[in-house]
Amino acid sequence: MKKLLSVIIIFVMTISLMTVSASAFSDEPDITKDFSVGEVVLWNFAGSGYARDVSIIEGDLPAGLICTRAIGWGTPLISGVPIEEGTFEFVVRVQRGNSAKEYDIVINVGGGSPWGGVIPTEEPAELEITKEPSSETVNEGDTAYFISYCDNAKEMNWVISDPSGETEYDADEAAAHFPGLVISGADTDTLELRNIPYSIDGWRIQCVFKGAGDATAKSSSAIIHVNKPAPDAPVIVDQPKSGSYTVGESAVLSVSTAASDAEMKYQWFSSPINDVSSMSPVAGATSASFTVPQTEGTMYYSVSVTATKDGRSSEVKYSDAAAVTYTAAVPTPVITPTATASPSQADKGDGGSDINGSDASSAKSEKEESHSSFLFLLAVAFFLLAGLIVFLLVMSKRRTKIMRCPKCGFSLSEGTVQCPSCGERIIK
Repeated sequence: MKKLLSVIIIFVMTISLMTVSASAFSDEPDITKDFSVGEVVLWNFAGSGYARDVSIIEGDLPAGLICTRAIGWGTPLISGVPIEEGTFEFVVRVQRGNSAKEYDIVINVGGGSPWGGVIPTEEPAELEITKEPSSETVNEGDTAYFISYCDNAKEMNWVISDPSGETEYDADEAAAHFPGLVISGADTDTLELRNIPYSIDGWRIQCVFKGAGDATAKSSSAIIHVNKPAPDAPVIVDQPKSGSYTVGESAVLSVSTAASDAEMKYQWFSSPINDVSSMSPVAGATSASFTVPQTEGTMYYSVSVTATKDGRSSEVKYSDAAAVTYTAAVPTPVITPTATASPSQADKGDGGSDINGSDASSAKSEKEESHSSFLFLLAVAFFLLAGLIVFLLVMSKRRTKIMRCPKCGFSLSEGTVQCPSCGERIIK
């Protein structure tokens, strides 16, 4: 109602000024005027008459007042209702025809209402948050931005609180509690955090908005998640070495890295061609050493090494490719002795060893011993046979009958016809 009354008064006074005949510029270039907060102002500061243009070229009017021209006649006016106290200095330029004049004006606005009523003010607009800040996940030392908007807010301020909500800092003071943290935009709609330390991990970020009067609004919480920095990539010191082997020989590849406080993870790869990009992972080969399958031909092997720490992984490093060649074993010809039963493990006792577990040198020694034993047995059999033949001959001789010559007594074998000693003819 009071606002409507003010408009009617201004309108009536404007119409009145329209009837005033044109006149020259006011002779008062420097003017001081006093008004009160809530007072209806309709002030012709430059005399009556048409003004082609009226503009403020320096300074500001009190809030609630405007500088304009009266409808119809174009008389220069300052009008409206001041709503704030203070002293306001400004310069107004008035253009009439080809002439222009500047007025240095000072307006003092005091408190209260000239008619003792309530100072006309608008109802404060309700605060409405139109954008909530979003949570961010960054690495230690990185930068994060938090943004929030609110309609009708006159001020804003970001706050940072711990995960429990028991401790809260204004954003512009938080840097003192987090060494190295750099903060900007604490009273704007965009909060910037730089060089973020791990100690702020899990803390909550909110924006507090203030409107007219005591109106306030607080955004929802955005959580900042900070990851520890990834460990340095591993440095491979000893590369796996190429080699040629015979089936039956064991080939073990290995890799070693420079000392680090990070844990190393390994994965071996293989390919029939010397091209790392074509290699496939070997199932279960995830340690620093790897026993190569004994397959005839040449295969190429490489290993990847990754450093891990605090849940972060480094860049993956690959070793040089190692070529491993396997050829078939050439069989060695041996004289196989008469097979004898091998003693069982029980016969050999707890300290015995299985023939299947002996190495190649032991097997060769056993074969040589078996061959010598065979030759020895063969020689013994030969001597026994020779002795038997001699024995038989002797026995055969003993079975021949002996007789004597009846004339001279010379020993003669059975069947002799004439004695070789005396010539006596032997008659049977």
